[in-house]
Amino acid sequence: MASRPAEERWTTPADPARVAPLVEEAAVFLERRGVGGRALHVAQLVLEEIVSNAVRHGGTAERRDDDTVRVTVRVDDGHVHLVVEDEGAPFDPVRDAPLTDVGRPLAERAEGGLGLHLVRSLVADWSYERVGAVNRVRLTVDRPGRPAPEGVGGRGDGDGRAG
Repeated sequence: MASRPAEERWTTPADPARVAPLVEEAAVFLERRGVGGRALHVAQLVLEEIVSNAVRHGGTAERRDDDTVRVTVRVDDGHVHLVVEDEGAPFDPVRDAPLTDVGRPLAERAEGGLGLHLVRSLVADWSYERVGAVNRVRLTVDRPGRPAPEGVGGRGDGDGRAG
């Protein structure tokens, strides 16, 4: 019997209407690879947030009809690995996104930033790199109860940032 691929890739137009179907396709792939429970939920949530940000805030200075977002999802014994790429203006959400003070009353907080705060708090690790004209965000979601490969785990330098 042929084994199911442990990695899948999608390219979708940078269109808000395409975010939910993309996340659903990724969820179906993950479920078929045996990912469920918290790991599935977290993977869906962080994928939706990062792709939505790329669609809403990314893109070229003049939004073009051919702007795309590329997503790669890979599963191993201990983790779900997500990679989101777009060709928008450089933006490092790991280092440049403002930290949200969730202890302050809602009325006193600046608008926005909660999505990346959630991402930061839910993933095992994440990183950003600019490769040529491409923004690349890598995220790692733990699969509880699964063995972690040696040397893998943690939150980068301790604050959710890889580095």
